[in-house]
Amino acid sequence: MTNKPVLLVEYNETIHRIVADNPFIIVRSVSENIQQKFHINHPIKLTLHNSRSSSPLFVFLSYEWSHQKHVLLLKQHLESIGIDCWLDIEQLGGGTKLLRDIEFGMRATDLVVCCINRKYSSSEMCCREVTLAVQLEKPIIPLLFEDIEWPPIGLSTAMAEYVYIRFYLKQNEKQNIVATSEQFWLNNKFDELVRQIYRFS
Repeated sequence: MTNKPVLLVEYNETIHRIVADNPFIIVRSVSENIQQKFHINHPIKLTLHNSRSSSPLFVFLSYEWSHQKHVLLLKQHLESIGIDCWLDIEQLGGGTKLLRDIEFGMRATDLVVCCINRKYSSSEMCCREVTLAVQLEKPIIPLLFEDIEWPPIGLSTAMAEYVYIRFYLKQNEKQNIVATSEQFWLNNKFDELVRQIYRFS
């Protein structure tokens, strides 16, 4: 992960990540950087969105264990653009009180991303995490990791009001992903997730 400032630029409905060489960023140099990257010949106007604080956003990742590998990959991509993530396997160790530490972890985060598969709503721990998120009034972003009915059976009451982001690939989309890549989502779906996360900044 780079220590250089990272700019998230939304252009043509796609989020682009630009690493700045100089930590003392000024608007003029940012504008020139963007114009060069996207081959824009006309002047551009930047709109700066400030977070509530200087701290990065902190996201709680709720998931069912059979998709742990995919969630770790998602965490890696989110943290590469400056979005910190709370993940149970990295926060909990031997001797910890599981439910207590999960509650503390969720209280410390800004929002909850639920990575939903077929087994999610039958997992007691996942259901507890959703219930806790609702009780704490945390914003929830549901990601569908598999093609399942919405809202998921067992969580219909909690999830019915939310619009999910489809994070699984349809059969005709899999050919567009590079064979050597572990990525299991379309770029525009990841961009949509990032936009939704930053709504709460």
